[in-house]
Amino acid sequence: MASSNDSLGKISFVGAPAVGKSTIMKMLTNKLAGRQYIPTQGFDLGSISFKGFKLRMWDFGGQKAYLKHYLTQYIHGSDIVFIVTDSTPKNVLTTKELVAHTRSLLPKEACNIYCLANKQDLSGHMKPSRVKDVLDIPTFGISAVDPHQRDLLIGFISEAMKIITGERENI
Repeated sequence: MASSNDSLGKISFVGAPAVGKSTIMKMLTNKLAGRQYIPTQGFDLGSISFKGFKLRMWDFGGQKAYLKHYLTQYIHGSDIVFIVTDSTPKNVLTTKELVAHTRSLLPKEACNIYCLANKQDLSGHMKPSRVKDVLDIPTFGISAVDPHQRDLLIGFISEAMKIITGERENI
């Protein structure tokens, strides 16, 4: 349970269908993810508390109709937006358009945008450094089906939130 001293935050997961957004949320909340693909209808919500942070998580369905409708309405107020890709060359290229669209919805400097280069365990994936070069945003490689990577991702999120809370204190 989060204490009253915890910093509150909002994280949004955005990406094309079947890139692993829901699996990442399940990994972060210690829930088992099945191997069957079930598309997110609209968006799903979750929360997690760790290292002095209590975070609300938004998982936006990847279908274009959902992205167009729900992102426009609910992306605002995010402290971090994770653009999720399945790390295949084709998906990374289409994800570049999603990065631009997401940036267009947010006021400049409103939040930090990162990429989660998911499915690093599958053959044919692009290395996170290459994904970063294409998308031009900080990128973290992950395999969301590997529960051992949970602590690594939490560490990454924690460091990103420390930057954000530090920026708020300097305002």
